[in-house]
Amino acid sequence: MRCNASCGAWQGHAATPVRCSVIAASTQSTVRGSRSHGVVGTRVECGRSLTCLEIHLTRSRPAWLAVTVLSLSLGCAVVARFRRDASLRDELDAHLFARPLDAVWQEALKLLTERDYEVLGRDRAVVGLKEQTSLESFFQKGFETRDLGNGKRALETNPDKRMRRYRVEGTAIDADDCRVTFHLVQAYSQDISEDVDRDIFMEFALVERVEPEAAKHIETAAEKSAR
Repeated sequence: MRCNASCGAWQGHAATPVRCSVIAASTQSTVRGSRSHGVVGTRVECGRSLTCLEIHLTRSRPAWLAVTVLSLSLGCAVVARFRRDASLRDELDAHLFARPLDAVWQEALKLLTERDYEVLGRDRAVVGLKEQTSLESFFQKGFETRDLGNGKRALETNPDKRMRRYRVEGTAIDADDCRVTFHLVQAYSQDISEDVDRDIFMEFALVERVEPEAAKHIETAAEKSAR
């Protein structure tokens, strides 16, 4: 769109009555006495006061509309992701491994090692690493698998370069069923406090590793909740 008249609208001055020739972009008819909103190849004679600022705003509408649509799309994506994660958490809460805890625990140790989190003490032998002595383990932040009683156990990995480590907890429901959870612990160099958050994605990765069919069911249920 082009305005052949010169005006002071850009400096905030009031518009002066001018006769403007406007090239627009939408219909094929010539319109008189009103602003055109985009007429392809048509010259529109405007018989009213028209400022360059008004023309600029008219041209800018598609851009603002695109920004608005994009913002709404991103908002919907965030909501869908939140709903999916919430459903994934619920599905994992309800899931029990149909295997003894000893068997699932070994896979949890291997998963941690594959993700570059160092297991300690006797747990290292399970993943093919040299076992540490008690003295070597003593100076580490994490700890090897500990029996907590009542069918429960826990371990903590050594921190990585970003001061993150995993705490893994397992519970034997009975001889053939168990539950395993992962918590990511974030430490800070200048603060004694730590942030601890459950990591449902590591838990899901363990289900995929041990029970692929159950993982497919969990993923399908989570995706349905996001729609």
